[in-house]
Amino acid sequence: MTDSSIYNESTVIATPPHIMRKFIVYEENLMDLFKNCPSCSRHCAIKSRTVGTVLHVDQTCVHCEHHKQWASQPYVKNIPAGNLQLAAAVLFCGSSFLQVTKFMQAFNIQGICHTTYLKHQRTFLFPTINWQWKQHQNTVIAEALKGRNVVLGGDMRADSPGHSAKYGTYSLMDLRANKIIDIQLIQSNEVGNSQRMEKEGSESSLRQLEQRGVTVRKTVTDRHPGVMKFLRESRPSILHRYDAWHMAKG
Repeated sequence: MTDSSIYNESTVIATPPHIMRKFIVYEENLMDLFKNCPSCSRHCAIKSRTVGTVLHVDQTCVHCEHHKQWASQPYVKNIPAGNLQLAAAVLFCGSSFLQVTKFMQAFNIQGICHTTYLKHQRTFLFPTINWQWKQHQNTVIAEALKGRNVVLGGDMRADSPGHSAKYGTYSLMDLRANKIIDIQLIQSNEVGNSQRMEKEGSESSLRQLEQRGVTVRKTVTDRHPGVMKFLRESRPSILHRYDAWHMAKG
């Protein structure tokens, strides 16, 4: 039986770990709780170790043979809940793992290594994000299919300004529902150059929605030449309008 399974079995989680309140506890103050045996009140031998953010304590009384194993946090499928939640907090808040690590080191708080962070991203966090996005998109599309023509607003955000962008994210919003209905990730070398990314994103998004039965009545975009040409030649039935904010900006 592994150490993690021992602590996992001995910990009853009445409240989901991500909802539980957390506190900053100093090590010496915490160890004071284990110095004396709860059975005979004599001095105990204490061993401690950390696994990322979790502290394991083994308390042994040499007088009455009392023995206790304790973990500072619950486990979720043999993974310390704090390790997983720290990785999730960094990613979901759009923070930098390096900056968070510097903060924790300055405070001398135990944390996780970069390898663990990437592992949790790959194994748990990215699949969770994808699942949540699919649930959201299915709901928005289901609303769009309830007998009404859809008015969309589309625009692209690139990883850098100008003509040197490598990645772009094209988003379409259902303007009546005020919800994002589709997102496409475009890479410049897949479409020729960065100038073609916005047109490719618009085309891919509309194609995906049309394949799912969504009827687009009107779309609002900026005055990108590629998007204008695509809608004019390939989607003449869609009423194309320009975003007033982009026009005012020039």
